[in-house]
Amino acid sequence: MDHTYREMCQACDSKLVSHYISQPGAEPPSISLCDDCAQTHTPAFARDGMEDLKDGDCRFCGGQAVAIDSLARMTDGDGAEEKFLCRSCGSEYHRIGLRFFESPTDPDSKADERLREIMEQIDTHMRRWVIQRDN
Repeated sequence: MDHTYREMCQACDSKLVSHYISQPGAEPPSISLCDDCAQTHTPAFARDGMEDLKDGDCRFCGGQAVAIDSLARMTDGDGAEEKFLCRSCGSEYHRIGLRFFESPTDPDSKADERLREIMEQIDTHMRRWVIQRDN
């Protein structure tokens, strides 16, 4: 028997959630929607991002994008091309990323350099993980 928790859409309460939208300071700060309700109930701040996700591919496996890689944006800068993650790679990416960010980073002149090193380690892990997952 499958005991996996399945969240229902906050708008229709009849279909499984496929979109998690959040923005600190917005009201409500987050909303979970099914595909159908995402078309009509997506807050204005997220509509452009939804279009980008529809057209985006995961940066690691090429699968359908479901999230923007916000860590890559931190290291690449605001003007860089957006990078995306599929659901599977996104879960692993954040799981492994949390390992590297468990303890606070000392604010010093080498913080940017250390962040780039961490991102390289995460990227290397993800490439290997995708190969293992897909074999």
